[in-house]
Amino acid sequence: YTYACRCRKPLPGLFLDAAQDYRVDLARSFAVGDAVRDLQAAEAAGVRALWVRSGRTREEDLERADPPVHPLARCADLGEAARWILAHAEAPAPR
Repeated sequence: YTYACRCRKPLPGLFLDAAQDYRVDLARSFAVGDAVRDLQAAEAAGVRALWVRSGRTREEDLERADPPVHPLARCADLGEAARWILAHAEAPAPR
């Protein structure tokens, strides 16, 4: 890529655009990522982030990241992350 774009992780542009285009409440949203830059982008946008160990990023990489990342959960895989979200997400308000 030959130009800087706010849509490239670790910048939060993709999350911010989705929030605007689709009326997503970022503070009530979750993101699941397997790389430090995924978590950095989510956190920069105010999204609650979960890390899955199924990618190339190691535990040590999370601790040394700059800026640091603070995932809410560290999950073995996407299935575990989905179960965590379902167990910890607040129920939607009735319509």
